[in-house]
Amino acid sequence: MIEGAVRAIPPAIANQVADSGRLVTILAPDGGASVAVLAEPSLGGLRAQPEFDAAAPLLPGLAPAPTFVF
Repeated sequence: MIEGAVRAIPPAIANQVADSGRLVTILAPDGGASVAVLAEPSLGGLRAQPEFDAAAPLLPGLAPAPTFVF
């Protein structure tokens, strides 16, 4: 469980989820509505299923690195 909102599930955390494990967090896309998700491992990585609308503060330590936008 990530106790707060993140823009995306960090790969370092996603890689720690066991094959039969689950991860619960709140995804807060930039400019979009926040949603609680249940993420489970699949062949292509974690598959996040939206469960319900939710709100929580963004966790600054798990923010994605800034990217260049042209």
